[in-house]
Amino acid sequence: MKITRIIICVLALALMAYNLTFIDPNKPLEGDSFTAVIVIIFGGCCLLLMAILSVVKKIEQTLKNKL
Repeated sequence: MKITRIIICVLALALMAYNLTFIDPNKPLEGDSFTAVIVIIFGGCCLLLMAILSVVKKIEQTLKNKL
């Protein structure tokens, strides 16, 4: 499970970096730039979810060790 989380995070970061090149600074919310912004936001959400999952797994492991 840990390797899967790392792979998902790396893929999300790569996708965000790739789409960062498509954003037009003059018109960031039009055409392909808008799609790139949406994908970057979704990539950030994915990273946030993976961070939350990591914290939940650590808490679960801590509770399991204390019982």
